[in-house]
Amino acid sequence: MSISFIFGPAGSGKSTYVREMLIKEAKENPKKDYLYIVPDQFTMQTQMDIVKAHPDGGILNIDVLSFGRLSYRVFSVTGKSDKPILDDTGKSLVLRKVASQVAGRMPYMGRNLNKVGFIHEVKSSLSEFMQYGLSVKDVEKIADTLPDGVLKGKLRDLSVIYEAFSEFNKDKFITGEETMDLLCEKLPSADFIKGSVIVFDGFTGFTPIQERVIHKLMTLAEKVVITFDISAPEEPSIVGGEEKLFYLSRKGAKRLKTAAEDLGVEVLDDVVLRPSESPRFKYAPELSHIERNMFRYPVVKYMEPVKNLSVFSCKNIESEVAEVCLRIHELVRQEGYAYRDIAVVTGNLESYGMYFENQMRELEMPVFIDKTRGIVLNPFTEYLKSALLILIKDYAYDAVFHYLRSGFTDFTEEETDRFDRYVTSLNIRGKSIYNKEFKKKEKGLRDKTLAEDELKLHNDLRKRLVEELSVLDKDAHTAGEYVKNLYALLKNNHSYEKLEAFKARFEEENDLAKATEYGQIYKCIMELLDTIDSLLGDEEMDLEEFYKIFEAGISEIEVGTIPRNVDRIVVGDIERTRISEVKALFITGVNDTNIPKSGDKGGILSGTEREALLSAGYDLAPSPREEMYTQRLYLYMNMCKPRNKLFVSYAGTDSEGKGMRPSYLIDVLTSLFSGLQVENIETTPDISRLVTIKGSFGQYSELLRKYVAKSLDDAGEALLKALMHEYRDEGLTLTDDIKDSAFAEYVATPLSREIVRLIYGNTINASISRMELYAGCAYAHFLKYGMKLKPSEEYGFEASDLGTIYHGVLDCFSSELERKNMSWADFTREEGEEMVERAVKTYCEDYEQGLLSDDEQSAYTVQKIINIMKRTVDTLQFQLKRGRFRPEHHEYSFEREMPLDDGAKLNLNGKIDRIDLYETDGRIYVKILDYKSSQKDIDVTNIYHGIQQQLAFYMAEAVYRERKVNPGKEVIPSALLYYSIDNPMLSESKKMTDEEIEASIRKKLVLKGVVEGSEENISGLDENAMGGGVLPVTFKKDGSPYTGSAARVLSRDEMEGMLNYVESMVKNIGKRIHEGDKKISPMRSADSDACKFCDYKSVCRFDEKIPGYKSRDGKEIDEETARNIVFKGEESGLYLFD
Repeated sequence: MSISFIFGPAGSGKSTYVREMLIKEAKENPKKDYLYIVPDQFTMQTQMDIVKAHPDGGILNIDVLSFGRLSYRVFSVTGKSDKPILDDTGKSLVLRKVASQVAGRMPYMGRNLNKVGFIHEVKSSLSEFMQYGLSVKDVEKIADTLPDGVLKGKLRDLSVIYEAFSEFNKDKFITGEETMDLLCEKLPSADFIKGSVIVFDGFTGFTPIQERVIHKLMTLAEKVVITFDISAPEEPSIVGGEEKLFYLSRKGAKRLKTAAEDLGVEVLDDVVLRPSESPRFKYAPELSHIERNMFRYPVVKYMEPVKNLSVFSCKNIESEVAEVCLRIHELVRQEGYAYRDIAVVTGNLESYGMYFENQMRELEMPVFIDKTRGIVLNPFTEYLKSALLILIKDYAYDAVFHYLRSGFTDFTEEETDRFDRYVTSLNIRGKSIYNKEFKKKEKGLRDKTLAEDELKLHNDLRKRLVEELSVLDKDAHTAGEYVKNLYALLKNNHSYEKLEAFKARFEEENDLAKATEYGQIYKCIMELLDTIDSLLGDEEMDLEEFYKIFEAGISEIEVGTIPRNVDRIVVGDIERTRISEVKALFITGVNDTNIPKSGDKGGILSGTEREALLSAGYDLAPSPREEMYTQRLYLYMNMCKPRNKLFVSYAGTDSEGKGMRPSYLIDVLTSLFSGLQVENIETTPDISRLVTIKGSFGQYSELLRKYVAKSLDDAGEALLKALMHEYRDEGLTLTDDIKDSAFAEYVATPLSREIVRLIYGNTINASISRMELYAGCAYAHFLKYGMKLKPSEEYGFEASDLGTIYHGVLDCFSSELERKNMSWADFTREEGEEMVERAVKTYCEDYEQGLLSDDEQSAYTVQKIINIMKRTVDTLQFQLKRGRFRPEHHEYSFEREMPLDDGAKLNLNGKIDRIDLYETDGRIYVKILDYKSSQKDIDVTNIYHGIQQQLAFYMAEAVYRERKVNPGKEVIPSALLYYSIDNPMLSESKKMTDEEIEASIRKKLVLKGVVEGSEENISGLDENAMGGGVLPVTFKKDGSPYTGSAARVLSRDEMEGMLNYVESMVKNIGKRIHEGDKKISPMRSADSDACKFCDYKSVCRFDEKIPGYKSRDGKEIDEETARNIVFKGEESGLYLFD
């Protein structure tokens, strides 16, 4: 029994030395077993190296193993415990189960146990305890010795769940950490271990549990050989401080030597490899200098010219990756490297991996990204989780449509979209609703036949959904029964076949990483379900608890990939990836956020708390400070991997554009090499940077962008022309799309007469609101009324609903007055309030299929409407009593036909809220009142531009009607007024009487608009006009309006001029619609922006940076000029939308 240590710097030939030793001895002793134990990532490469080096071309009696494979080898010949082994997934499942039982006894962490990822952190902490040999009692003891505080609370909570975890596993399972203890027990029974030669190579150190295995092996094997990195001229026997580069190696060797002496194992003399010239760096003296001097003091400078080391910086991560790919291309094409001779490691594989994957695929470079992929957000796992959530959340909207949109149901995208629109519009929730036939029609769908057809479709989709989930909804009370239901769902839905179809599609698209993920995920899920069934099958639980266990299991699953070809570039992580010897190595992402990595990696115990435990004498996993020193060793090992060339790079900004600083490693390198300069790479367009046709598209796009912006120099223009010729010769059409996008220009093209006839007909039926929409934006009008596009209706009570209800209630109220043969002056306040309550309740009861009869919130809304409408009726009655006008019509519907060109017609229709009349001496004054649920006033510039036509056209129609009905009388437009429906609040500091409060509220509800200014009309509108409080005009004692409100007073000619202008505008718009005009040219002004709340922004994508797109400026005309045109018909006349 003996142990031997082989020390040497990186590149000194330690692995070659032990390989040759093993091959030589194995050949001489063919009946003896030789075990070569390496880290997991090295097993396949090591096997290949031995096969290549062995004269017989085979491994024969040499077995290459990892610690895990050693366990399986031993258990295969000795038998293992009858207890199943609990892997990381199994641990999470058990912890999820026991967490619900002990959460109440964990004051610090109990409330976090249901948070996503927290069980994973708890599992990591318990695994750490087991790896370092801490039992439940040990953790309790440590907690008791600490002062009161957060750390003590955390450890006590961990001991509680640790105890529950251990108790659950007792006599049932063993953990992966416990298999190493079991291995120690079984080793003496493994005959192939006795008298064998065992080599450990490629390790930087061992955990306590691994050391225990080595201790046992030392007592059984003939010889144990261990290699460690230590550079000349340092002595292995001197451990030194943790800041020393090879502290881990010397510390590990010291501990193992001490253990060997305690066990009576002979410690052979150390073998120290100190070649005068490292064979690895024969042709790269710069790399030899790094090996001998990096992180060693005093600093020794390299004075020769630097040829095989390059340091460069780039603008951002994307350009850094592009530069690396370009240099790899040069090595392959110009220096004869194979792709397998090159490797890339990075300090942040999460950020860099995606860029390398995309760039190298584009440049047709074979690449292997060395990382595992979690499946937490894979659509298949989302499909299964959402299926369970549908039942847990009682068919909640988010769960239902997360399930339907997963891509693994039999619903098409169109079916899902239509079903989504229906469910959203009616707020459909709950299993009881889904299990019954839908009765309500889709909100906003006015066509009765279409609504009935859609309802039939939605009932069919509802039925399919419920039937699909019925196998999952079977009665179940244990984990095993829930697993059985999930199995049934997977089988009935043909999930395996669907995953295979996805895999085939990704393989066809050459997305091998995705193809591998989809190829493995079904097996992973089935294994997870089997694990749940075997571990917890008989455990009683509800569906929500099962979901948490299932989710915890999914969070632990990762799928890995293996290289698909031999000649490929490996891209990996500085710490995790074990690369074999290569000719050239690129170390990317050398920024201070990546190198060194943050010492505090999160978890239950923070870095500060670990330091506190270490200070108290409790050694767990490495502290942040130790981690930082360990990272230096990994850097050293990586930088010594290449034989010929080393490239180091960093980016100026991250993927979000945030600035990043270079790592301290850059300063370390520049201090070691006097002639080393950091290159600042500017990725300017250059023919030398083009690798493949496909890879040139990015530069082509950039060149085009600069050409269009007129900022491209002569060299860039020559390159652009060369690329265009190349693309043309290759017959590429994709580049034409890029070119078309670069030179994109909007050109308005009207619809043909035939299309106009097909979509609008010969008679254009339109409302004034439609005319106003056209005036705001002709394209929005075309999309709404020509293409019939409409936004999805969402269930809920919106401002537009409020306006509809206000109008409906006032209509009901006015109708009741008519039935009772009463006028607005005849009812008392109490009678008015009673009628309001009846009108509100009657109208709201049937509004939108019971929208306001669902819940307490609806009851509150109805009461609020009642209060507002009581105030409205009271104020309207007050305003009418102040004048001599009387309501003649309410919700008055009309139609007006106007001839257009070529026999076409414009049929205008509308509904006027209220028409009031006042007749005196053969003259009839007409007042129009429009109810608004928000503040609204007349703006003459908006009338000029056609975006505020409604009141004026309504007045023109009312006047036209009265003149027709009363041909012998003079009909005069009196006032165009808005009443804002509200129940305003007062904010006063002084005490007020009821009368003063009432007067103040009425003052806030004064009418808005314009009035004809004759004394007869004003007194008819308000007999106390001097006192104010009704009209939008205030008067001086001499009867003239105050300056601030003078613009609201029009002469009779001005009023007629406005009506004539609006009629001409409406006819002009009808003519333009008939001509097929659909130009994208929205109106924009300070208080009116056609794009701001447009439903079609995502369709038109209006962008004034693109030539041809131009909005119309509402400020192009001042108010005075607009008044002259609208009221007096002066200057240029009608606005023509040009």
